[in-house]
Formats: sequence, C-alpha cells, structure tokens
Amino acid sequence: MSNPLPRMFAYFETGWGVPIDDNKLRQRLQRDGMCDKCILWCDVSVKGWFGQIIEAFKGTRDGFLGCKFQSQLGSGLHYDACDSHRDVLAFPPSKQQPDKRERRCLGCQGAVQLCEHIHISWDAIETHITNWQRLKPGDWKACFDHFDVECHDPSHDTRCTAEEAPTWPRARLQSAASNKNLVVLNLEWKPHSGLHAFTLTPDGRAPASELRSLFQRYRQGVADILLPSYPSNPLPEMACFGPTKCGCLHYEKGDNKRPSAADLSNHASFFFGDDRTCGCRGGHKYNRNHGYGQNGQRIDMGKHWPMGMCKSVCLVTTYQRDVLVCHKIDRNKIKPAHEWFHAMDPETYPRRKANYGLPLCKDKGCMNYYRRPKFFECSYEDFTFGFGFLHSLS
Repeated sequence: MSNPLPRMFAYFETGWGVPIDDNKLRQRLQRDGMCDKCILWCDVSVKGWFGQIIEAFKGTRDGFLGCKFQSQLGSGLHYDACDSHRDVLAFPPSKQQPDKRERRCLGCQGAVQLCEHIHISWDAIETHITNWQRLKPGDWKACFDHFDVECHDPSHDTRCTAEEAPTWPRARLQSAASNKNLVVLNLEWKPHSGLHAFTLTPDGRAPASELRSLFQRYRQGVADILLPSYPSNPLPEMACFGPTKCGCLHYEKGDNKRPSAADLSNHASFFFGDDRTCGCRGGHKYNRNHGYGQNGQRIDMGKHWPMGMCKSVCLVTTYQRDVLVCHKIDRNKIKPAHEWFHAMDPETYPRRKANYGLPLCKDKGCMNYYRRPKFFECSYEDFTFGFGFLHSLS
C-alpha cells in the first residue's frame, strides 16, 4: 500500500522547513514496513554535510531519501551516447569522473524484467525504434507491430485446452493510454485459472480462500514481477473483489475479510455464474497509476468459456505494467526516460554506494526489498541547490 504522506525535502532558505511532527510521523510510517536490518541502518549516525542536514532537522537519514538517480546538488555530466547531459548519479561509479569519455548511463546498461527468464534491454528497444524510424519515418504503427517479445517457458502456459493460444508473458511497444504522443513498453501476462478451479456455492459464489491460493501461485513467478506485492498488501488481486464492491466471493466464518451481512445483501453474485449476459457492478479492476508511462500497474479480471464448454467458467487475470520509452516528437537519438531508470531490474546495472542511499535489502517482507519496483514523480528537471519535492507513488 502506498504511503499517503508526501515526501518533502527542504530548501536551504531561512524560515522554511518541514514541520518536525509531520516529518517524524512520516518516517515512522515508512519504517513500519522495514526489516530490522534496514531500521538499524536508518538510526546509524552520518558524518559530513549530509549528517549536518539530518541533525538540523532532527530526523533520521531515511527521512531525507530522494530519487536514487538524482543528486541533491543536481550536478550533471555529458552523456556521450546521446550527446546530452544527465545527473551524475545516472552513471555507474566508474564513469562519474569529469574526465571520463564514452559515457553510457545506467539506463542504457539496464533492462526491464518481463519474467524470471526474459529481460528487455534498452539497447534492444533503441535499435528497433531507430531502425524503423529510418525505414518508415513517423510510421509508429509499423514500429509497434514488429516489436513483440514473448517468453515460451512451459511454466507460463495456463491455457484451458490445447486448442487455445498459449498464455505467454508478452512485451509490446504502444502509445500510452493517457497520451498518444508517448511511447511506452507494455508488459502483460494473462494466466487462466482453469475450468474447475473453484468450488462454487449454490448461489454462484467462489470461495475467497480458493482465490487466494490461486493468486499466491501466480505470485511465485510473473505476477510478482509485473505487479509487486507489498508487506501491507500481499495479494493486491483480492482488491478486485472487495467486499464493498461485489458479492461474488464466499467468505468462511473466521475470515478477517468477511463482509457484513448488509454488504452481502446489497450485491448479487454474477461474476462466476454461467450467464454471459450479466455483469458485476464491482468492475473487478485494480489500478496503480497505469496508463501514464510512469511504471504504473493494473489488474483486470475477466471470464472465459472454452469452445463448447459453457457451464464451467475460467477466471482470466490480466496483469499489465507500462514504462515510458520516449516521445513520438523526439527528433534526435532517443535516450532512456527517467521513468525507465526506476523500472529497471536492479540486478542489471551497477549499484552506487552512498551513505544517504538505502542499503541493498533482499528481505522480501521489507518495504525496502531491492527488487520492488518504484515509480516516482521526481523533480529531476529543475534542481537547484536543495532538495526539491518528491512524491513517492509506490
């Protein structure tokens, strides 16, 4: 679950600062989901200029964490691959010296993960777009149609019958849903539950416990990559069937998610029935800022009837994630967007070390788990001396 409190960083201006009580509350909320190791890291004293800042605001260093690809002073280096400038932290440590030549930023070296077996590198996307723009300038449809990455590992194929198309995880280039001038990489997987996955009640409801077991299996692979779970929300799929949204699930006695009798009486159960003409007002969707190219994610639930089998309903869960690649109006050589940096798998690029950066945590139950994708609204374009504003959307 996202932290509802915005993360604010103070400018060095007399008389302006973060309210101490609010800052402490935000830090405590943030630390609630951390493991013991990361909590201990937050309390270790820091020397130098960064330590002086922490002391001045009577906080701990976890309260002053900003974008890991943007330095607080906004210092930049020339980016040789695209003949432009980027922040110094957008480069690997070996390329941060001013006299280094032939620099390639971390975005060019990293890759976005589709599944356990496939990564999509920036080089692959850049080469594809550059070649198609050379062959057919401005024909983005042709460019999109010819970029199709799938993983054919048998573990991903959950189709109900052999006659159906396999359910491979897939990566496509397309226009962003919110802005047709943005090119995004859309990652998608549509696993099927199978025809007899649920033991329906006489009134057509599916047991909530059986849905949880199904989603937990999905989360052992692709689902947890495309739409990560958080310690406070281990099964985000269940939000699609919220008790206040619909009455499609059956909750057993003692289930702490069991809806009230009033909630159940207000919602009929349509979703798991065999009537194709009825729909549920619940919508059965879950959205984390998807459609804007900001590393957003979403889940859509749908029904599926294999040919000739109308009585059994298969639940199709669609996971999607979109990452900004470039703008269609870009005339020069494209370069990785800032959102691309945050979407990359941390295992695919060199990680910098700094006393103000969170440690590399491999505890899946920690809010600082290193493979947990984060998407940010960073003020990376207009940094002056100070910290600017950062709103964490993850």
